This record gives sequence, structure tokens and C-alpha cells, in this order.
Amino acid sequence: MVKLYCKKTVKRVFSFCIFLAMIFSLPTTSFSANSKESTCYQQTARLLANQSPNGVTSIGGEWLVLGLARGNYSVSKDYYTNYKEKVVDVLKEKSGVLSTTKYTEYSRVILALTSIGEDVTGALGYNLLSYLADFTKVKRQGINGVVWALIALDSNNYSVPTGDSTDATTREKLIDYILGKELSAGGWTLVGNTPDPDVTAMAITALSKYYNSNKEVKSAIDKGIDVLSDIQKSSGNFSSGGVVNCESVSQVIVCLSSLGINPNTDKRFICDGKTLIDVLLGFSLGGGGFAHQKGGDYNQMATEQGFYALVSYKRLLSKKTPLFDMTDVFKSDNNADSENAVGNKIPESNNTQNGEQSNSNNNSNSGNRKSNYSSKNKNTVVNSGDSNGEKTNSNNRNEQVKNSDASRVSNASNIFSENKTEEKNLKETTANNKNSNREKETENSANSLQNGEQSNSLDKNAKQQNGEEKQGSNSSIVICVILSALLLLIALFVVLRVIKRRKKFKGEK
Repeated sequence: MVKLYCKKTVKRVFSFCIFLAMIFSLPTTSFSANSKESTCYQQTARLLANQSPNGVTSIGGEWLVLGLARGNYSVSKDYYTNYKEKVVDVLKEKSGVLSTTKYTEYSRVILALTSIGEDVTGALGYNLLSYLADFTKVKRQGINGVVWALIALDSNNYSVPTGDSTDATTREKLIDYILGKELSAGGWTLVGNTPDPDVTAMAITALSKYYNSNKEVKSAIDKGIDVLSDIQKSSGNFSSGGVVNCESVSQVIVCLSSLGINPNTDKRFICDGKTLIDVLLGFSLGGGGFAHQKGGDYNQMATEQGFYALVSYKRLLSKKTPLFDMTDVFKSDNNADSENAVGNKIPESNNTQNGEQSNSNNNSNSGNRKSNYSSKNKNTVVNSGDSNGEKTNSNNRNEQVKNSDASRVSNASNIFSENKTEEKNLKETTANNKNSNREKETENSANSLQNGEQSNSLDKNAKQQNGEEKQGSNSSIVICVILSALLLLIALFVVLRVIKRRKKFKGEK
């Protein structure tokens, strides 16, 4: 009888231990201290924090500041102050006119200043929002100018200033313009009829706030998500301009995170067992940073975009507002959404009823889309001649570039794609001209970064990183100690029960 009781007790204890093990093995809601994404995040953040941001520039400027600010990464006391002062200097030098053709310049600066809690309505001597008041000027860059104007205005629920224009900007006009540029089968592009992953992802990011309140937006986003899944390669990568690159994956991660979709678990974007986070980390470099293409060297633009993609994913796991929803920065002033607020969520595929309904609504069109786009099971490449006018070497587009702006790829480029285009075209040019200015800048940037890593400030941030990693390790140790204590108590309880049973059994004899 005692033996039978002991066997039953052992089985119960064993089952309980398995149950505890299952609980502790469940995915965490934040980066674990020793995970690959956490290591990449910390190393890249440390690398970027040792760079001095420039003012009003899409590489080494606004996205650098925004990524660190939204990641809440600790930087030097005067880091953001120096950036703000440089922006003020540029504004004074240009009398507030950053560009007469590329209004994404204003949108980008608005986003960066908002991320660090600065007033963009006049505290710097200029109301940056006023430059977005003329819709005719905003849409000069096509969909890119409109997309980033909407993201900038929504970053802190800014009101559109009234101006003298007869074509005043409104949110309705911005939304309708983006919807009007949607391709017939879904998705967006700069030129042609083939959807581009970058443009599609950025358009969805801009519209994400209106997913639950606008039926047309919801339909466009649902189709756009399916398009992104369709054009994803079997390796999990995305190709823009015929080139598989880090930035495209980054934009898709930001897009999904803005909708509340986990890019690390959604089945629609898992290829060959790899999630989008796995794919992004495939471009990462040892010691921090990202390459534009796999196996390539350090690339500043890829690093900045890859980093804030990780930031957007990290914020999603922490249930904070999306990357470009910065109302949390000003929540004490305007009763904005709390840090725990999550964006307008689209359920993950096969996870919720609404998600299944969303997928079923688009099933009728998915067959046609798959015939037009590259399948995950095929290694087809998106037609670069149609999908990325500014990102290719089209002679007509390059002639326009030279006439309109010799330092950029085109007036139609957005904050991200204009620089991506510039770098891609320069890389192609260096095949015939090894003395390309871009390549020199990249080499100088890489050298300066290596020197920066040897600086005292880097040592300081490295200590901070070690402290954070130790804190994560301490948490793991605490969990192990608690689990061990529970098991010890269970074992003690079993022993006492057995002893008690034996005494009772002897008494009965």
C-alpha cells in the first residue's frame, strides 16, 4: 500500500514539474538578455550612440536620433541637445526653407524632434508643421511625400495649420491620395504596376492608425499585407530594385509592428522556418550594425533602419505605442495614449477569429495575386524596371535626377528610398568606377565608427550594456532559484507524507 501511494505521488510530482517547465519555456514578452535580437539591439545601439548626429539629413541624422529615442537607449546628456542645435543652425541658415521640392525633409525633422519631446510648432523659431499645409507642395514627391506627411502629422496628433494655399492639406486628402495610388491587385509602388515592398510597407504604416475606423483603409491594408506575403522570397527576404536588402525587411517589420502583428510569429511571413526577425538578423554584423546586402560591409543607412525595426518590434512586445506613435512622449501634457497602449491591431494569421475573417475576405484575390507576384516557393525576382523607378538605373529617371537634384536620386524619393536609391545606384556605378564618392563615405564612416568604439564613451556604454545583461541574467537566476525552492518543498512534502503513511501503517498492524 505504501509503495502504491509513493508511485502515485511521484507521478503527480513529475507531472507538476513538467507543467512548471512548460510555463517557464513559453516565449517571453520582451527581449531576453541572451537572445540574438537583444545582443544585436544592444551592440547596434551602443554603436549609434557613439556617433554625433547631424542636423537635417536622412543618413546620420533624423533616423539615428529617432531610433535611439524610441528605443529609450541611454545616451550622453547633450546628445539630443546637440542635434536640436544643429537643426536650428540649418533652419536659420536657410531661413526655414529646408527644400522647395522635397517636403519629406520637413516630415523627417518633425518626427525626430517629436521623438525627443521638442516643440515643432514654433519653439525653434519656425513652425515646421506649416510647411505641410499646402497639399500641392506635399504631393510633389508623389506617394512618398504624402505618406510621410501623414505619419508626421499623426506622430503626436498634430493639427494641420491653416495657410494661404487654395489646396489646403487635410488628413482626408492624404488618406484618399494614398488609397488612390493603390495598385489594382493591392500594394503600392513608385513607378509601374509591380508592388514594391518598401513603398507598400510605408503606405500601410501611414494608414495603420485608421484600420479600425475606415473600411476602405482596412481593405487596402488587408490586401497590402497579403501582397507583402506573396512577394516575399522563399528565403524570407524581400527584393527592391532587383536587390535583396536589409532595408526592405526593416520596413516590413515596422509596418507589421504598427498594426500589432508580431513579425516573429505571424505564419504568413515565416519561410523555411525563418521569421522576419531571423531574416533581419541575417544582415547584422558582429559587434553591431547591419550590411545593405548579406555578406556586405557596414552600411549606415541599413544600420539605422535595421535598428529602428528592432525598436519597433521591441516596443510591440513591451505593449508600448508603435514606433511612429509618439503620443506617449507628450502624454503628461495632452492626455495621450498611455505607454501600454498598442496600435490598431490586426490579428495574426490563424490566431484569432478576426484574423481568419480578414484572410478569408482576401482569398478570392490571392490566387490572381500569386500568379502576378513571386511565390515563396520560387526564387523569382521582382521586375526592377517597373517597381522601383528611383531605385534602378533607368536612364530617364537618372536624367530627371541630374536636372532636379544632383545629390539625390529623385524628387519622388521618400525619406528612406531616396537614400537607398542613391546608395544602390552608387554601388552599381562603382563596378565601373572604384573611386565612387559614396564608397569613400562608407569607408570613412566605417573607420570612424571603429575609432568611436575605442573611445571612452563607448566604454561607458559598454558598461551599461553589461549592467543590463547582468540584470537580465539575475532575473533568470531568480527564476531558477524560485523553481528549485518549489521543487525542494514538493520533495519535502512527499517525504513527510510517506513517513506519516508508514507510521499509520505500522499502527494498524
